[in-house]
Parts: sequence; C-alpha cells; structure tokens
Amino acid sequence: MSCADYAEYAPTPQLRDLIACGWTLTCHDSLPDHRVLPDGCIDIILAGGCEPFVAGPSTLAFDSPMSAGGFAAGIRFRPGAAPSVLGVTADELRDRTVPLADIWSSALGGEAVDASAALALLHRELLARLPTARAPDRAVLAAAAILAADPCASVGSIATTTGLGERQLRRRFLDHVGYGPKRLGRVLRLQRLLAGPPEPWAQRAIAAGYADQAHMTRECVALTGRPPTRLATSAA
Repeated sequence: MSCADYAEYAPTPQLRDLIACGWTLTCHDSLPDHRVLPDGCIDIILAGGCEPFVAGPSTLAFDSPMSAGGFAAGIRFRPGAAPSVLGVTADELRDRTVPLADIWSSALGGEAVDASAALALLHRELLARLPTARAPDRAVLAAAAILAADPCASVGSIATTTGLGERQLRRRFLDHVGYGPKRLGRVLRLQRLLAGPPEPWAQRAIAAGYADQAHMTRECVALTGRPPTRLATSAA
C-alpha cells in the first residue's frame, strides 16, 4: 500500500468551463516531505480538522506535511477562472492561503468525516454560488489554453491570437491568473515534464519544451528547489 491515496475527478458539466478537477488525498502514513508544486491554479481546500481555505497561485513549490490518517479534498480552478467565482483578484492570493470565510461570508454547511465527504461539501457550496458568479475573462482563459498546449508560446503571439495588446494581456493575467503569461508558461512546462512518460531525462526535457537537459534542471531547481529526479518521487 502507498503512503497516500490521491485521486482526481472530472468536473460536472455545469462546472467544466471553470474547474480543472476535484481531488482527494488520504494519508495512510505521515508525509513529512509532501511537496506541492506550482501549477497556475487556485484551489479551495478542506482538510480534516481545519477550516476550509483558498490556496492561491504559487510561484514556487512548498512543503505541506500531512500526518497519518489525515485527509484533504479540493476543487481546482482552471488558470484564470477562480476570480469570477471568488470575487477577489488572483494577485491578491498569490503565494498565500486565505480562510474561505474571509472571501465567502457563510461557512460550509455540514461536517466532513473523510475526503469524499469534504469534496462533496465543497462541490455543493460552489454550485450554490455559481448563479451569482461573474463571467470569466474569456481572453485570459483562451490564452491559458494556448500555453497549456504550448508552454513556450511567446507573449506576442498569444496577444495577437486573443486580440489583446501585450500590456493588456499581462495586466489581465495578473488579475485572473495571479502572475504573467511567461511565468505561467514556465509552470505549465514543468507540469508537462513531470506528466511525461518515463523516458530518459534528456528526451523528456526536449519533449516538454526545454532547450536541453541542463535547461530543464535549472528550471526545476528555480521553481521547486529540487532537481527533477527528486521531484519525480516526492512531488504532488
């Protein structure tokens, strides 16, 4: 048995434009070096024994140790989508965790006894608030989708495709993603690297969009503090 069970769940049709996935994590043994990597997303998280909170878009990896028997669940917004539902700009949340009660006035109804129950509570609350949510910035969502398909896409080409000027694109990214398109591209390239097939690192580097293996290693260390060989065994 592994130290922890992690699972992702596809969003329901009414949330598909906003949500990347729901997820659950249940720990069988303690995870003292549980490493959370930047992914360009904002999550609403409910962990056992804690009040729900919002995890903003991170620029760097951080450790989030968990004890044996602990559990957590979250709803992960697509890059650029969370501010339309949360009502705050993404740059206000960058590299921060904020109690959900500070953003949404009412507390979640009910109690979570395990990760599945926690996810159900979050999902129900989000659906209840969906009718009053603002429409997301479609240009930002489109730009983020371009970067997901090609993390090396230039800011100029993305601006042209979305019909925005480069300054306007960066400004709207700060509001809706939490950082600029260049950093999001770097983050998504890292995610692509770690999601790739178990080939030699030199091949994985090129497939992910790095110039070479040395470039890959520098970027991994800069964003996560660890080389890719360590990330493959300790990241989540």
